[in-house]
Amino acid sequence: MLKELEIYNIDNIKIMHCFSNYFISDATKTALSFKKLQFVDTPYAVMFQNKAVAGMFPSIVDYVKFCKSVITGQKPWDLIKNLKESFEVDGVVDIGIIENFIQCITGNFDSRYFNSLKGNEYTITKSSSNKQKIKAEYTFYHLLPDDIKFWFVMPFNYLESDVSASYTMERLHMTDLAIKWGTWINECSRI
Repeated sequence: MLKELEIYNIDNIKIMHCFSNYFISDATKTALSFKKLQFVDTPYAVMFQNKAVAGMFPSIVDYVKFCKSVITGQKPWDLIKNLKESFEVDGVVDIGIIENFIQCITGNFDSRYFNSLKGNEYTITKSSSNKQKIKAEYTFYHLLPDDIKFWFVMPFNYLESDVSASYTMERLHMTDLAIKWGTWINECSRI
C-alpha cells in the first residue's frame, strides 16, 4: 500500500488515520473537529482524555513517513501522541474500555418515527401517540402462553393519557436482536 501511496502522491490530499477503538457518540461535536483536516499544514494529533484518537496528515508524504515508522515497530498511538501539534476532540467514546463498549452496543436503541423510546440503566419506556397500537403491544405480551413468556421481556406500567400511551420494560444489557439476527442473516446469505 505504501508504494501505491507514493506513486499517487497527489497535491492537496490530506489524510486522517483514525484508531478503531473510538466510537463517535456525538456527531455534531466531532464534525467540527474533523473539519479541521482541510486546514492542517503540519501533522496533528487528535486527542481525547490524553489518548490518541486520530492523526491528521497534510500530505501523502507525511502519512507515508508515519506508516514507515509503524512498520519499523513503533506504536502508532505513541507516534500520534508525540506529534508537536494537537487538539482535543469531544463526542467520542473509547470502546477499548469494556464498560464503554457494553454501553455502546446495548445503549444505542432506536425506534421508528412514530414511537419514542426513553431509557435509563434499568428500564426502557416506549410511548406513541398511536394509543391503540401501544395498548395492542402491551396486551399481546400478556396473552402469550406461559411456556413462551420466558423468551420475552414482559412490559409493565401501562399508562394512557389524552395524547399518548406508554409501557415500560426491563432493560437488558445485550445486543439488540435486530443486530444479532441481521448479522447472522447477512452471513448466511453469503453462503
